[in-house]
Formats: sequence, C-alpha cells, structure tokens
Amino acid sequence: MTPHLDAPARADGRLDVGSVLGAPVVVGFDQSPASVAAVQWAATQAARLGAELVVLSASEPPLPTATGGDALGTGSDLWRASRSAAGRGVSLARERNPEGAIAAVGVVGGPAGELVARSSEAGLVVVGRNRRSALQAAVLGSVSFAVAMHARCPVVVVGDGAGSEPGPAAPVVVGVDGSRPARGAVGLAAELARVWQAPLHVVSTWHAPVATGWPDLPADASVVTSTEPWVSAARAAVTAAIGQVTAAYPELTVTGSVVEGRADDVLVDLSRHSGLVVVGSRGRGGFAGLMMGSVSHAVMRRAGCPVAVVRRGSL
Repeated sequence: MTPHLDAPARADGRLDVGSVLGAPVVVGFDQSPASVAAVQWAATQAARLGAELVVLSASEPPLPTATGGDALGTGSDLWRASRSAAGRGVSLARERNPEGAIAAVGVVGGPAGELVARSSEAGLVVVGRNRRSALQAAVLGSVSFAVAMHARCPVVVVGDGAGSEPGPAAPVVVGVDGSRPARGAVGLAAELARVWQAPLHVVSTWHAPVATGWPDLPADASVVTSTEPWVSAARAAVTAAIGQVTAAYPELTVTGSVVEGRADDVLVDLSRHSGLVVVGSRGRGGFAGLMMGSVSHAVMRRAGCPVAVVRRGSL
C-alpha cells in the first residue's frame, strides 16, 4: 500500500521528498533575535539531514538622491555589510552544526525577494518571525509571510523563543482537512518527524455553521444545524491521514484528534506543547485559506513553536 500524498512515493511506500530533504537548507539572517533562532533551527535541521546550509543576509538596495547619489551608502558598502552579517550567521550555525557544509551569502536586495529566488534550488527555506503587533502584521506584512506565500519549497517560520525542537516530548503536529495540499503537508510532517525522531500528531477541526433568520423564530434567534456532517468529515480526514502515515512509516508513533473550534486557535494551542506545526497551502472546512488567508497568518504570528508551510507544488 502506498500513501496518496501530494507527491510521488518511493518503492518503499514513503513520500519521495528527495527534492526537499536532499537539497540545501537556506536560512535568512539579519542579526535579529528571531533570525538567530532561525539559524539555530536550520543548522540543527541541516545536520540531521546531512544537507548543506546556506546562511543568507540581504541589505536593501541604496535609495537614490535627487543628485543621483545614494542616500544610504553605496552598493559595495551594503554588500560588505551583508557578507559580514552572513559570516556571523555561519559562526552561530557552527555551534549547532560543527562538521556540516555551511556557506555564507551576502547580497544587496530585498530579503524576501532574495530568499524566494533561492527557494527554487532549496529543500527548505527557514526564516525568523519578529514580534509585531496584530495591526502591524496585518497592515505591513512581514518578510516571513511574504516568503511563505511565494517560495517554491516548504518554508519554516521560527519565532524568537519559539520553544522546543521536535523530539520525543515535542511532537510534530499537522493540520488536515482531506484535501490534496493537506496530504502533501502530512507527507512532509511525517518525514520531518522521522528525521527528528518525534511523534506525529494529526489534527482536524470542525465548526458547524449557524442558521439565522428563520421565519418562525424571533429575529435574534439562531439555530445550530446538525454537527454530524462536520464531525464526520474531520474524523475521516484524520483517519485517512493516520492510515497513510502508518502504512509508510511503521516506526513512527502517530496519534490523531478531532477538535471543535477555529483552526488557528486549535493549532496555536497545540503549538505550545509541540516542536513543529505543519500546515498545507490551502484547504477547505476548518482549514480553509490555510496558506494565504487569515488562518495561516494567525498561526505563523501566534504559534509557540516553528511553523512549516507547504505551498501547492512546493514538494
């Protein structure tokens, strides 16, 4: 039996994610506390995979003045600053990955654009998530959100103080809804759980709609429709995902749960006791809009552990 995941399977039935796990891990570094955490996470991941680690630092291009000069320094100054920052990132990475292949890359360009450009040749891109208010995150966006939206490979977003790494006491959690993108997320989550020697927890949420405005009821009354269709769909998604994983990864400890509530709230709550949360690019039901919409943004911003985002076509 081979798993119906959103990527081809190998002869042994496991997801063929060689393009993910065999390629370089690229991490953005700007010397902020969040980027320090990202480098540390990426260095450990690369060491476990035996993959090359690329530490990328980018400086925004200089702004031209009215006289044609550069308002904020020359391009060569910025390039040297980027190279210096990348070198400091490599030194940090060496503390976690002393024997691995680690490269420093300094560029002049927008950080999000540079990371997205390199994602086509990467297995994973890792970015830090700086602490921002909800208003700032919604209005201004962030490098981490931009990279997660546009990267051509899975992206891991690591916050400052993002909690434990995956391990026996810190499971990998994946949200499912039965869609093909969610199955791709399950495949990556299973591989990462194997690499980190962590248990895998599969979760789906449900939230029944509320009917309003029935003619025979008061104007302010509401009627909750039967919850069974939503509970059954969520339970089926979890059961299918667990079956796919256990058939392909019999060595993994896999559990599942079906939870009533908002998808972002459920995932954020689970993240407080997890090592990694994995979400698919987009789905339906409880996880609708998981990549581009409010759920994914909320999970990335609020999670207590790193969050891996799998876009459609990124595996």
